[in-house]
Amino acid sequence: MFNTNTEKPHALVHFTSLNDRYEYSIFRRKGNDTFEELAAINSSPYSDNTLMYGETYDYMVVSRFNNLVSIQHNIKSILVKSKNIQMITFSNPNYEFLDSNEITLSYYPDSNDCFENYEILIGTNKSNMAPYTITKERTVSIRNLNYQTTYYINIYPLNYKNEKTTNRPVCLAFTTAP
Repeated sequence: MFNTNTEKPHALVHFTSLNDRYEYSIFRRKGNDTFEELAAINSSPYSDNTLMYGETYDYMVVSRFNNLVSIQHNIKSILVKSKNIQMITFSNPNYEFLDSNEITLSYYPDSNDCFENYEILIGTNKSNMAPYTITKERTVSIRNLNYQTTYYINIYPLNYKNEKTTNRPVCLAFTTAP
């Protein structure tokens, strides 16, 4: 079992404990390298929080009792990948005219089980948008905008490498107060 929808993914290695007198060594292989021992523990599970996205890891659990080591077997592999956002929806109304020179954007992804990272661009011209921020938050306030100006906002979902996961952003247009 592993969680990949965070900045740092982690895996939980579960195994059946024989009894309290056994010790268990957790080994991991990354790519074609040899196995390295991560930890010696007395019970399940073991949490490995040193994973990287896009990598495959092989795990092996070996039992130890009175300096005797079990024969290695039962290797399990995982590919650490994130579920990317494909679509974003605004949860606040599409404001046409604001009462002030600030706006609070509220939006959410198409799934609650995905890697959340967003790039927000802003501009007064649809063809000339400038980066405003990259954030993991679902709410962003933009303040100190020019009065009586029309603005365009584009929000793109990003993956863990800050690459856009779609070329179709969610868009919002509004005009600030006079």
